[in-house]
Amino acid sequence: KTLYATLSHVSAMTVTEGVLAYTTVDGAFYAYSVSDVQDSGLYFYTDKVGYTDVYPYGKDVYVTQTDKGIVKAYSIEDKAFSGFEIASNSPAEHRLSQATDATLHGNELWIADNGNRRLSVYDTKTQALHTRFAITHDVNFLAVDEDAVITANPTQASVYDKSGALLTTLTVTDTDEIVGVAAV
Repeated sequence: KTLYATLSHVSAMTVTEGVLAYTTVDGAFYAYSVSDVQDSGLYFYTDKVGYTDVYPYGKDVYVTQTDKGIVKAYSIEDKAFSGFEIASNSPAEHRLSQATDATLHGNELWIADNGNRRLSVYDTKTQALHTRFAITHDVNFLAVDEDAVITANPTQASVYDKSGALLTTLTVTDTDEIVGVAAV
């Protein structure tokens, strides 16, 4: 029996600290020990409930569970979710509504929060809210580098400086579609 997805079924993947973690197009989240995969193909964690993205940071993997609007941390050491999550039922400071994408830059966890029309930034070391700012459109894709933040959906992309000032917005033609963004 094959316990891993073919590449065409993977929606997001990362390898960190000896662990291969990925989500599939049908929303499952898997974490495998790389040495176990080489030896026996066995995974040590799976959950099949609406996951879309994975982002490594140290000994954690941050996972977006888009169908519930949640971002949570999976502990590589404990081989389980750590209990740290940012969701609609979080304390007011951390409350999300329709989280759609997340990305890491340094020790900052950036989350697109469409329901609240904002980006929220958390410090991954302290797990505290660092900053947040308003966005001009729904966000399907998010990327961050040293100087700028880009948000996009299929019809437009906006570039902000890291303090939240809108620098520019680009709109695509009727025949084009934005399918992702990346920071280099």
